[in-house]
Amino acid sequence: MMSIDLLQKGRDMDSSAEEKSWENEEVIHSEGEVLIVDDEPEILDLMENLLDMEGFKVLRAESGEEALKIAKGKSLSVVISDYRMPGMNGIELISELNKSHKDVPMIIATGYADVNIAIEAINKGGAYKLFKKPWDPFDLLQEIKLAIEYSYSEKIRRELESELQKQNDILEVKVLQRTSELDKVIKELQEANDTISQSYLHLLQSDKLSTMGLMAGTIAHDIANPLTVVLSRARMILMKDDIEDSLAENLNIIVRNSLKIDRLITSITRFAKKSSTEFKHFNIEEVLQEVLLMFSKSIKMKTVVVEENYEKDSAYVWGEPNQLEQVFTNLIQNAVQAMDTNGKLIISTKSVDGFMRVTLEDSGPGIPEDKLDEIFEAFYTTKDEGTGLGLNICKRIIHEHSGEIRVVSELGKGTKFIIDLPVNPNGRKD
Repeated sequence: MMSIDLLQKGRDMDSSAEEKSWENEEVIHSEGEVLIVDDEPEILDLMENLLDMEGFKVLRAESGEEALKIAKGKSLSVVISDYRMPGMNGIELISELNKSHKDVPMIIATGYADVNIAIEAINKGGAYKLFKKPWDPFDLLQEIKLAIEYSYSEKIRRELESELQKQNDILEVKVLQRTSELDKVIKELQEANDTISQSYLHLLQSDKLSTMGLMAGTIAHDIANPLTVVLSRARMILMKDDIEDSLAENLNIIVRNSLKIDRLITSITRFAKKSSTEFKHFNIEEVLQEVLLMFSKSIKMKTVVVEENYEKDSAYVWGEPNQLEQVFTNLIQNAVQAMDTNGKLIISTKSVDGFMRVTLEDSGPGIPEDKLDEIFEAFYTTKDEGTGLGLNICKRIIHEHSGEIRVVSELGKGTKFIIDLPVNPNGRKD
């Protein structure tokens, strides 16, 4: 008999039904019950007998309304419904059944091969196939078996897709976990690398300090003495009245450069010198005022305004006065040299959690942000005649006092050095 395929489902139908062999007979007969719906009892009897002979489990209904009641809670393998029935027609029936049995193939049997019926069956009912009456029993069995086999294949495909999605989700979670673990390992490696780099820099610095310590004695003895002779001879010649101008100019160059060498020797000697262990309580205000007195001439020449804000009753620290005097000498000298005329230097002290905070703030040109981390390194300098050891010495002395020194600066607005020194022997700034 002739049939009209609405949904091909990717299948090539075998035109010779007699030659069709079924390899999934067990699956076909175990997938569920076949629901047949027709308002003609004789047609239902015929279909039921035919399906019984083939071993199918059959449910029957004489109307769409009855079919909906019977199908409720049932496992259906296929539905075959007449199109024209009193009340609910076949397309309306399968449209309702699709709500609860959406994966079950629905076949509409009709005596009219109407295109409009076919379109309605597809759009409204979601029909699997439109089958034309009168039907041949063998063809009907073939269509039922094809529908069940298709339904079973779709079921397996969905299960495989579901399992594949599940495995993909598991894999994605594992990938995310591994990615997170790798990120953590990379971060730990980066932190370890940073630690090693810092340790290496500290090692280099320590080695540099050790080397300078070994060199200090040799420099003081082997260089300072002959330098004194050179400097003295040059000055003695300059004292003569009949000296030529060209010779005087060359001698002055010798004197200037000899003095530069002398300053370098002094800085290196201080750099390598071990701090005194004679710590005591003393008033840091007195040290600051002595240093200011030392630079009073330079301060006056540049008309620098000095503002002093001290905690007179409690400005005591635990330390070695001469070493800390060296620190403030270096910092105040740098501040005065950095400022133009009419600059301002603010010096203040304040008690902060067991420490005395000394702040020196100038109105100089400031330090570039990318240089702030470098200014405490040994041999770093921006001055033509600088040795690059002053601030490094300051930092080392403050740390040996269990204190801390830090700098805040902004270009065009000045520089502030903040120093925390312990008030008591057990004080420490980590």
